[in-house]
Amino acid sequence: MLMKWIDILERVLNIIPLFCVAIAALWIIFNKEKNLFNVVKHNLKALGRYLVILLVLPLLWGGIHAATNLVTSSQVSRAILRLNYLEASSGLTPNKTKFTASSLLADPIMEKVIEKGNYFDLDPEILRSGFTIKLLNRSKEVSLEKPYIPTEYSVTFQLTEQTSGLRPARVLELYGEVLTEYFTSSYSRKTNVLELDFSDLEQADYMDIDEIFNTKATELQRYMSACSTENGTFISSKTGESFRTLNQKILNYKDVAIENYHAFVLKNGISKNRSQYIGKMNYNNRILDTDYRKNLAAYRISLDVIQMYERDMARIVLVPTRDLGGEFYMSRTKIGVDNFSKGAEDAATRASSLSKDISSNNYKIEQLRANSGNLEREADAMIETLKEDLLHLATLAMETVQDYDEQSTENYITILYSDEAAAFRSSLTSAVKSAIVFFGLLLVLCLLKPEKHRERKR
Repeated sequence: MLMKWIDILERVLNIIPLFCVAIAALWIIFNKEKNLFNVVKHNLKALGRYLVILLVLPLLWGGIHAATNLVTSSQVSRAILRLNYLEASSGLTPNKTKFTASSLLADPIMEKVIEKGNYFDLDPEILRSGFTIKLLNRSKEVSLEKPYIPTEYSVTFQLTEQTSGLRPARVLELYGEVLTEYFTSSYSRKTNVLELDFSDLEQADYMDIDEIFNTKATELQRYMSACSTENGTFISSKTGESFRTLNQKILNYKDVAIENYHAFVLKNGISKNRSQYIGKMNYNNRILDTDYRKNLAAYRISLDVIQMYERDMARIVLVPTRDLGGEFYMSRTKIGVDNFSKGAEDAATRASSLSKDISSNNYKIEQLRANSGNLEREADAMIETLKEDLLHLATLAMETVQDYDEQSTENYITILYSDEAAAFRSSLTSAVKSAIVFFGLLLVLCLLKPEKHRERKR
């Protein structure tokens, strides 16, 4: 309501100079004394009578302008928001989804501002009603072929009747903090893979623990490999590691530490429950043997079908084809026998792999039956070492990724807030200029004021 009355007052103040200019024009047009020099010369002598008006009215005018500017600046706060990440120029978020300006005022952001500012008597919709977001630096050349994609916005927060008790500058500052946190948390890298959980080791047998460690290490290695592809030159100032060095350390962990444990357990036939594990291996072998026989049969059938083909049907078929340069060449086209050949090759490969798994299980069974020592304590100590080493690598990876994300995501958004002191100085400067302009208009009116009808001496 206050801003409404201030807006009306400012409009009235802006009309007054136009009114003065109109009066000056009318006085010039309808003045009986057509020689303006004589009019100005006469009024200049009588200027002392209007001295109070010439001083008081401009001061009053400037004071009112200063007051309205100060009240307006206390009701409104402004900032410039810039999107600095590469995908912004394509109208996307950092994770390459579509970006919309309305997302800058989403409910989660408004709710967080309310929480941070303890504005619990407001709801997100009321707080959002005070915000205005406009595009900056709009391009003049906009078309369907060349659309305008903004990366700079003007953000304004103006008090309303429901938010009259707030300080706009503080609200906008909180908004900037929340928006930066929102972008960082929403679009920064997910690090769940780096948070290791070893609860699955408790129920696992000694023979299977190496596979669990290998799986976790492989996930870490893939994560570091992906980070290395994104930025292979980054070196963390916190850990002194790069994504490539961490990738290599994890690979060495798999090839040395895990393999040493696997060899130790397998050589000594260590198990938490030998009879149960032997029964498990025998059951797995029966299933593997069934699959092995199926693939072996498929391999033989494919070979028989190939031999049944007539010689003419098994010949290579060549088709004339153009390459990218427009030149002709003879392209080999697959025929039925090719499919059977591929099927035979795949079946043989699977059968060979299954045979190796069966042999591996049989060797485990032999080692478990031949075990007579009590080496569980040594195995437990090796497991603890494996856990500590992998946790250390995961911690290094986490710190390195966080350091990289802090440097790459902290500049997703830049917010430049308006300077309140500069705004105050600007309002005073504007008021002084307005007072000077109004003083000039009043002076012109006084100098152009028509003379009263009187007898003039010849």
